[in-house]
Amino acid sequence: RLAKAAEPAMLNLSQKINESIVLAVYYQGERFVISKVESRQPLKVDTSFSLAPDAYGSVTGRTLLSQLTDKELKDYTKRHRFPGEKWNGINNFVSLQRELIKIKREKMAIRQDKQICALAVSIIGEELIASLGIYLPSVRFKGKHKREIIKGLKDAAKEASIRFNY
Repeated sequence: RLAKAAEPAMLNLSQKINESIVLAVYYQGERFVISKVESRQPLKVDTSFSLAPDAYGSVTGRTLLSQLTDKELKDYTKRHRFPGEKWNGINNFVSLQRELIKIKREKMAIRQDKQICALAVSIIGEELIASLGIYLPSVRFKGKHKREIIKGLKDAAKEASIRFNY
């Protein structure tokens, strides 16, 4: 149902910015990618790398974790431990909570290195933990395009949330 509700927003965003987009959900204690739209540009990020075995390694996963209750997060860390080197050397619950609070406050997770930039925002819904993410080469994440990506991602998540909730 969410994939269908989010599809128009994802396609519209893809047409505007021409970057790779991923829709992920938290279901039964794990992160799943349920839909994606690939960039049509010759230089693009292969989103299959976003299929990490745990939520720590991806921005959509981190955004999903930021939506969990403390109990759900503790259950998650029992299964997957702490991210350690995958994410700022986090090796305890307090450090993990601190990073997730930042994501909640900023309403976005961003991860960027020399090659790849990834951004994700939450999709808010009743009984729903979901995230919309964009992956692109870092060389394109600047200026007007950067502003369009951030605004477009937030707008698409809001649209998907509205469509899902009605």
